[in-house]
Amino acid sequence: MIEVRHRTTGERLMALDADTLAGADLAGCVLLYADLQKVDFRGADLRGADLCESDGRAAQFAGADLTGADLSGADFSEANFDEVTAVDVRLLAVNLTQSSFRGADLTRTSFEFARLNGVDLSNAALRRGDLRHTDLSQAILSGADLRDANLSFAKLTGANFHGANLEGANLTGVDLTGADLRDADLTLACLNGAVLSGCNLSRAVLSKTVFARCRELAQAQGLSAIVFHDSSSIDLRSLGTIGRSLPAEFLAAFGPAQEWLDGRRDDD
Repeated sequence: MIEVRHRTTGERLMALDADTLAGADLAGCVLLYADLQKVDFRGADLRGADLCESDGRAAQFAGADLTGADLSGADFSEANFDEVTAVDVRLLAVNLTQSSFRGADLTRTSFEFARLNGVDLSNAALRRGDLRHTDLSQAILSGADLRDANLSFAKLTGANFHGANLEGANLTGVDLTGADLRDADLTLACLNGAVLSGCNLSRAVLSKTVFARCRELAQAQGLSAIVFHDSSSIDLRSLGTIGRSLPAEFLAAFGPAQEWLDGRRDDD
């Protein structure tokens, strides 16, 4: 017999006549404020489950189906979510520090205000995900699919986006200090007010990419090694402030940017 109890009162929330919750049918279950520390949910059916405000530190969810579930406000730090199906899941303000989502399907999942520092999201599908105001510092997102994802105002310092697909991503106000974007696809991405000091952009793909108010752009690494598939845009204020510090190879992707700078130089 397995019992799941309230994390603070000890009240029994669920009892299951089984030896393990691995592979269990728990679709639609309500485990609000549950004590789920180190519980084994591997391969379980948790579609539509309510795990809000629960304590699931170091819990095991590998291969589970969490489609439509709500884990908001919970603590799942150091938990294993590798290869889970978690489409349209709510993870608002959840603590996922040092957890793992390698190869997980997180399409359209909302992580707004979540703590994701040090999380492993390598090769995860995060297309159209909501990652606004998240802390992804030192996170691993190498090979992740972040097409059309919203990362506005996220903390991405030291994050690894090596080879990630950020096509159409909203990167407004993000802090990419020291981040690794080597070989990342930034086609149609919008970097408005992004902090790029020490960010490595070597071999990143730019195509109709927008840079606006990126005052530290000249402090990014690998600007001369960027791959341009189509022209991109940079605002005139940034160009006038830092344009002369940018390599000619980089400016070539912005249409008449170099000619505009040359005209300003002649005016001076």
